[in-house]
Amino acid sequence: MAGIGITHAAMLLDLQGRWFALDGDRLVELPVFPDLEVPALVVSDFEGSMSGVMAMEGAVRHASPLIDKRLRTEALSDGETHVVIEDIRRIGKGFRALYTAVPIAVWQRLSAWAERGADHRLTVSLTGLFARLLTQGKQSNSQAIVVRNGRQFLCLWRGPEGIELVSSLAFGDGPDDLEHGVASLISAMKQGLSPTHGISEIVWYALSPSPDTAAEDGLMTTASALTGWSIRRGALDALRMEGVPVPVQSHWPRLSRVVRARDAVMPGGWARWLYNFESALPMLSLAALGLAAGLGGMVWMNAQKVQACEEMIASLTQQTRAIQAEAARLHVATSPASADIAMLETLVKAHASFDFIRLLRTLKNAAGEGVRIMRVYLDERTRQIRVEGVAAGGGGHLARFVDALRQKGLAPQAVDAPQSGSGLPGFFSYALLSLPEAVPDVQGARP
Repeated sequence: MAGIGITHAAMLLDLQGRWFALDGDRLVELPVFPDLEVPALVVSDFEGSMSGVMAMEGAVRHASPLIDKRLRTEALSDGETHVVIEDIRRIGKGFRALYTAVPIAVWQRLSAWAERGADHRLTVSLTGLFARLLTQGKQSNSQAIVVRNGRQFLCLWRGPEGIELVSSLAFGDGPDDLEHGVASLISAMKQGLSPTHGISEIVWYALSPSPDTAAEDGLMTTASALTGWSIRRGALDALRMEGVPVPVQSHWPRLSRVVRARDAVMPGGWARWLYNFESALPMLSLAALGLAAGLGGMVWMNAQKVQACEEMIASLTQQTRAIQAEAARLHVATSPASADIAMLETLVKAHASFDFIRLLRTLKNAAGEGVRIMRVYLDERTRQIRVEGVAAGGGGHLARFVDALRQKGLAPQAVDAPQSGSGLPGFFSYALLSLPEAVPDVQGARP
């Protein structure tokens, strides 16, 4: 990373509008959305976005749009959000999800920054990180985690139906305001606890770096007095920080061991593996790998990079052992080589029929107002590109969308989705064929 002496894969923090890089025993403050020359994994609070737990009827695969719709209907969000699912359980005909609702403007800013980089920039959700920490084997069901992120407080614990979460926001940064924030958090937690579920210990994490822990001690004392439970800090380490004469105390050196590229929520799943690959073997360039972008777990390969990907398939098996050994040292995980090779082969073959980047641009332009694309994916059985989404109104938007695709040489044909649209009004599922491949007697696609 230019200017701050970091030349290897970077662990970044995006918290309360401030960015930091964790570099050994240093904590380096960075400009917002920093320019990088290395792969980066950033833990983000999405500018303080709201997290919560919601139970709904519907298919698990449609949890994000269903939760977004509920939040807007009940005026719990100011507008459209990108809902990140942190943890989800199927319950009867529905699901129960731990989520973070990120305003679209915030999501797009971070996404644009990730796409600008010459190397992979992956984002892990702060709430998801602590949800994973809570469910690790060493954690007890009688233990809760409290996270203070500036004026924002979160409390997570494991209930009988899954992870529970409550939150509160202090009115200001003063001691009295923070004390009231703690009191509100504990009150909400007591209301959320089931009568048979006993919490006996709180593990406290204060995320802002500080050379003095005395102020935090007062907040912890307040929480202990209000609950009667024992309370202790998460593990702390001393870090050097420019401009601070004494070491600051931080949880991040230990928490960074829990952060995994596979938990990244931006971009998609294939980019996560490539981040691991590049972090372990920096001598392999991004150009050779030929990743264009990630979208909903789908990889779109740049046409000029297909040859490089085919060459990489041949050498990947020999590299696997070295990658896994190095990845273990770096505390990141890789996927089995056989699955990686199969995925690359599928993508290379699929590219012969579709220019993925061009297809994405076509879909975006065709959707316009009134059509929301939920998923674009390669159906492994038919080797067809499929698109699913929701059209508003009485069908006019969908007809315009289909007509726009046909003008670009595509023939959308209605297909059954793997699961239903969960009753979403205007839900559609199409296979995207080029016009010569379309069935002759089909006049357009059916909504």
